[in-house]
Amino acid sequence: MLRGNANLNLLEEDGCFDIYFMIAWFISKEARMMSCLTGQLKEDIIMHTGKQLVQDVEFLKQLPRPLLLQIGTKLRVVIFIAGDIIIKINTIGDCLFFIYKGTVAVYSESGKEVCHLEDGDFFGEIALITKNRLRTASVVAVTNCELFQLNREDFESSVSSYSSVYEDFKKIATTRLEKTTVLDEHNKSDIKMKARKRADSVSYQF
Repeated sequence: MLRGNANLNLLEEDGCFDIYFMIAWFISKEARMMSCLTGQLKEDIIMHTGKQLVQDVEFLKQLPRPLLLQIGTKLRVVIFIAGDIIIKINTIGDCLFFIYKGTVAVYSESGKEVCHLEDGDFFGEIALITKNRLRTASVVAVTNCELFQLNREDFESSVSSYSSVYEDFKKIATTRLEKTTVLDEHNKSDIKMKARKRADSVSYQF
């Protein structure tokens, strides 16, 4: 599924307009073909088409084949253009993303750039793990990005039977949240300090 709010003018300017709709046609045709398949053939096709993603995403390499099959049938392709806001902080998180191609930047609440994520990385898992379900950072596309999206319901139904996998996701989410929180607090302190210095400087001039 392609992103509904894609900027078609930008796509046309970048020479990607025809490619965009070719991908849309291919995905639609592939979905119809897959719905007609059953059994081992369908499983083999899912594993083959997801092979590159599994090779690129270190975390997925550790997952058991049955879980990979479940996730493989639920993933949806979404495309974002450079500059697009993929995730906005403090909004409800209903999915996570695996980066197939592209680069994204992660920003804290105060606007501090936390890191860049590239091919093979994933993001958005924190809101699926934490109780309040809110996004703890904003994510912006640095380049044109091709992502695989996994919705909350599909994530929960797939991972619920694999407690060790869920715990691994939880550990990664906790580590990332702690890092983002620390960087954000330091950045807020720096902003306050700079504002105080500017205020003192103005007061001194008077």
